[in-house]
Amino acid sequence: MNHDHIEELLALEALGDLSPADASLLADEQTAHGPTCADCARLESEMAETTAALAMTLDPIPLPAGMADAILSRPDARPAVATAPGPVVSLADHETRTEKKRGGVTRRILAIAAAVILVAGVLGGGALYLGGSQQRQLNAFKAEPGTEVYPFTTEFAGTLEVASNPDDGRFFVVGEGIQPMNEGQEYQLWMITGKDKPVPGPTFTPSDGEVLESYDISTSGADVMAVTIEPAGGSPQPTTDPIFIAELT
Repeated sequence: MNHDHIEELLALEALGDLSPADASLLADEQTAHGPTCADCARLESEMAETTAALAMTLDPIPLPAGMADAILSRPDARPAVATAPGPVVSLADHETRTEKKRGGVTRRILAIAAAVILVAGVLGGGALYLGGSQQRQLNAFKAEPGTEVYPFTTEFAGTLEVASNPDDGRFFVVGEGIQPMNEGQEYQLWMITGKDKPVPGPTFTPSDGEVLESYDISTSGADVMAVTIEPAGGSPQPTTDPIFIAELT
């Protein structure tokens, strides 16, 4: 199977420039190749190693004020933001769509790489720290046997859901439109089993209203997951009433 497009998308992910649409496309491509594809695993490992090497090669130096905006304002320096959802594409049209997107993806990789080189040259050795996306990890997690997605109910703004797999020992919390907290406050997760006392879980803070967090904690045995507003760092027991509640059964 051809891996050219997967390689390009993995490069974008490593550079921290993988859009949600491209993340979905990458997940589709890798699903089509199957979880045991050795070439996909090799490419993913190589991209991660290359990004880590780039980040660790040079000492970080702060960018001069306005430089990042100047670089990213150049033509093709960043992807255009879609203003409306694209048309539904049939499986028969998948290859055609892939070929059309490939040129744009390649140009974006080149533009980002050029920006990295420009910054390094101007700063005389400045390093950029580039992060990937958790979206593909979430997509893969949802595809695992035994994973279930449970929506939280709430009377407040925003939507929140938990994707859990008791056999895997992990869960994801995903949300959008979540209200920011006041200074010194965070959202805290709680596991509840029957009439037992709530078991304190981790805290989280939305970024621009969005939440995408993963935790190496099993939800096995829990009937309910709840969210309260707590002091920063969390509390050993809830100090406020739950504002989000998800039934895990």
